[in-house]
Amino acid sequence: MRLHAGVLALFLLFLFSIAGCSSEANHSPSANDGINDWVIQNVSRHEKLLCKKELNGETFFVAVDGDAVKVGSRLDMTAYRTAAHSYLIGWVFQNEKGSPLATNIAPRTRREDYVSIGDKTYAEQIQYQTLGLAGSDRIRVGIFVKKCRSSQCDRQETNSKDELAYAVDLCDVALTK
Repeated sequence: MRLHAGVLALFLLFLFSIAGCSSEANHSPSANDGINDWVIQNVSRHEKLLCKKELNGETFFVAVDGDAVKVGSRLDMTAYRTAAHSYLIGWVFQNEKGSPLATNIAPRTRREDYVSIGDKTYAEQIQYQTLGLAGSDRIRVGIFVKKCRSSQCDRQETNSKDELAYAVDLCDVALTK
């Protein structure tokens, strides 16, 4: 799946969530597990894991329960831990025709925290998003991430030398009824 800038910008208006800035991390003994353990810890038994991905030491997952979709991200913020910083993460959901699955219901944050694992610092975020899945056979999920060395990231696409922005094609999977 390729995310086009115009499509991405449109969906980000609906699905953007901003995580605040922090300079301290919690030390979580349960956070030092690998991708599978972290995902298992954050997906309930009644939720169906649709996909997960580890990319460059960062982890993302999507699980579904009816029209409620749980999304999780664990971003490596190690390079940003000594200064005021912020980050943006936007989730893009499309059906098999490329149509948006977004609704006008704001995401509900379940957990948002910083954790330290060895010499790494991660920003972990778990949210519930309500999507219009009725009539869709597949779900395509993309993610936009932006990290900034200031207390506020700008949503615009222009990047300064102190910002890192990238997109992740997470998955394109069948929705089983």
